[in-house]
Amino acid sequence: MRDTHWHVMDLMLEHRQMTVHQIAAAADISVRQAQRIVAHWRGRQKLYVVRWVRIGTRGSPVAVYALGGSPDAPKPTPLTATEHQRAWRAKKRQSAV
Repeated sequence: MRDTHWHVMDLMLEHRQMTVHQIAAAADISVRQAQRIVAHWRGRQKLYVVRWVRIGTRGSPVAVYALGGSPDAPKPTPLTATEHQRAWRAKKRQSAV
């Protein structure tokens, strides 16, 4: 178990910034195990949220982690229904062209 914790830190050194899903894929572990390891290192102030990325037009923001003890980037507010509709319509118009 501890070897996996250090393997994740090695991956973070190599890749600099990763999401939990990227960590899980690179370390060949489950997403839940990656979440636990990230929580372990965040509790020791070895990882922090450097930025947030949104997957798709409606997806929730996903944390991108980096090594260090800096303050976390603020989590963006959720999209309103109007913002979601605008993004969906723009995507639909692009695919129709």
